[in-house]
Amino acid sequence: SVAVALADKIDTLCGFWAIDEKPTGSKDPYALRRAALGVIRLVLSSDIRFSLGILLQTLVLERCITDWKATPNWNRGYELWHERLVDQYSKGVSIREADIRAVKDLMRSPMEEKFSFDAGTEDFVSAFEQTALDLLAFFHDRLKFHLRDEGLRHDVIDAVLAMPGSDDLVLVVKRARALSNFLKTDDGENLLLGFRRANNILTQAEEADGVEYSFGADPKFAEDPTEKALFAALDAAEKTIAPAMATEEFETAMAAMAALRAPIDAFFDTVQVNTDNQTIRRNRLNLLSRIRAICLSVADLTRIEG
Repeated sequence: SVAVALADKIDTLCGFWAIDEKPTGSKDPYALRRAALGVIRLVLSSDIRFSLGILLQTLVLERCITDWKATPNWNRGYELWHERLVDQYSKGVSIREADIRAVKDLMRSPMEEKFSFDAGTEDFVSAFEQTALDLLAFFHDRLKFHLRDEGLRHDVIDAVLAMPGSDDLVLVVKRARALSNFLKTDDGENLLLGFRRANNILTQAEEADGVEYSFGADPKFAEDPTEKALFAALDAAEKTIAPAMATEEFETAMAAMAALRAPIDAFFDTVQVNTDNQTIRRNRLNLLSRIRAICLSVADLTRIEG
C-alpha cells in the first residue's frame, strides 16, 4: 500500500512538473503541496531509503521515451538505447542510473547511420534535468515545512542539503537532527564560532594572495604548543569523523567535532596566523584549511545563520 501510494503521488507530481503546472504563491488547485508532504510522511514513517533524484529523472525519461515511440526512428533508437543500457549496467551501475546515462549518452552521440532525435536535443537534456532538479527542490521545501514542527531550523536543513545524498530524505532528516542537537550544545556553538573565524581568515588570505591554501600543513613548522596540540586533535578527528559519516553514525561524528572546540580556541587565543614569517604563515593557513575541510565534511556550516 505504501509503494502504490508513493507511485501515485510521485507520478502525479512529475506529470504536473512536466507540463509546467506548479503551485504559485497561495494557489495550489491540484493540491501538489499536499501530495509532496504525503510522499515525505510515507518515506519517513516507513524509513524507506532510495534516491529521489534518480527516481524523478527516470519518470521524466519515461515520458520522453513514450514520445519517441511515435517517431519513425523509434525502432533503431530503442536498439541503440538498449545497447548503452546493457553496457552501463554491466559496469555495476544501478539500473535506474544506467537508464539515465544510456539515454543522455544516446541523445548526445553522433549517429553514423544518420539516426538522430529532433533538433535541440542538448536543450532537451538540460530541460529534463532541470525539471527533475526543480521538483527535488520542491520536495526539499516541503521537507523544511514538515520538520518545522520538530523545531529544526531551515538553515540547519540547508546545511545538510548541501551535502552528498541530499535526495535521500531519510538520510537528510537523520543528519539534520544530529546537527541540530550538536549546535544546541556549548561545544557546538563555540566550534561554529571557531570554524567561522578560521574560514574568514582563510578566505581573506586566499583572496589577497590569489592562491588556495589546501596543500597540507606540516607539523614540523609548528612553533607553539597549542599549534602542535591542534595538529594532534585534527588527526584524531579525521580518523573518527570519516568512517562515522560513511556508516551514518552522525552522533559519533558530531562528538569528534566537539572535541576540536578546546584546541581551536586555544590556538586562536595564543597564535597569530598572519605572522611576518611567510613559511610559518603559509603553514598556519594550511592548518586553517584542515579545520575548514573537517568541519565541512559533516555539514556545510557556512549556511548556518547567526
